[in-house]
Amino acid sequence: MGLINEKIKIKWSSASKQHYIDLGYVYTKVGDLFEVESKDLSKGSCNLVHVKCDYCKDTITEMPYKDYLHLRGDTYCCQECIKHYKKTRDE
Repeated sequence: MGLINEKIKIKWSSASKQHYIDLGYVYTKVGDLFEVESKDLSKGSCNLVHVKCDYCKDTITEMPYKDYLHLRGDTYCCQECIKHYKKTRDE
């Protein structure tokens, strides 16, 4: 499934501070905004990331990063492709 790597602004929190420090981000203080690459978000992050459809390669969907991690390994199918593939499967 195609995670589109982009920069996302998030706030420092005490819960995820060590995760980002371990990845090389420079800590300022809790509550400050900083930019991370979407692939570096913590496992439980609800921040929205953009994911590309594995079928049409054109449709981009927003979903929480934790949902992306849950689906990773499987293919992602946009709503239009679901309609198309369901229709051809039912025929």
